[in-house]
Amino acid sequence: MLRIERCTALTSAFSTGWCRRTRSTTCCCTGRSVADLANIRIRRAMAEDLPGIMALFDELDAYQADWRVFVLRTRHRDDMAESYRQALTDPHSLHLVAESNAELVAMSVGNITRPSSFSDELALEVGSAVVREGHRGRGITTAMVRELAAFGLSQGAVRMSVRVFTGNEGAVGFWRSLGFEDRFVHLTAPLDTLLGPSA
Repeated sequence: MLRIERCTALTSAFSTGWCRRTRSTTCCCTGRSVADLANIRIRRAMAEDLPGIMALFDELDAYQADWRVFVLRTRHRDDMAESYRQALTDPHSLHLVAESNAELVAMSVGNITRPSSFSDELALEVGSAVVREGHRGRGITTAMVRELAAFGLSQGAVRMSVRVFTGNEGAVGFWRSLGFEDRFVHLTAPLDTLLGPSA
């Protein structure tokens, strides 16, 4: 059972506006005001969530469109749907969703990876982190990151990583605020521009 669900079940924090663990209006799970997560339930995704998951993916897909440099293949949406479907049963993945009034309003996926070919250390890579407009700024992603971190530790991972488009300054700032640091820069350029002017 996830920490947010335990908090709801054991302390009734979101219904009373008071967290008994911190003995204040600050949620023990997110460090934010309990009121920010009122009516929000974070849980593991299920197969019946896939239509809502794909609606969230469509929102993320449209939001990121201006930063892409590669033309997407025709089946990219179907490929992502299959990827999400596989994550539901993969013991090395955790797909979280957040729901409010029976509507999915956010999701995030964590996958255990071995990021370096020179090390046996494991990391948890975060992907598809999206919160529907109107629910942002409430601490939902922060709560999901904590759940993913706990999952990663249980799988033997020692670090968490996330990839963000450099143009997405809001996302870059958010992840840095959680303690993420820049580790490398991925550069890309069209090949024809590297050849220089034709003779």
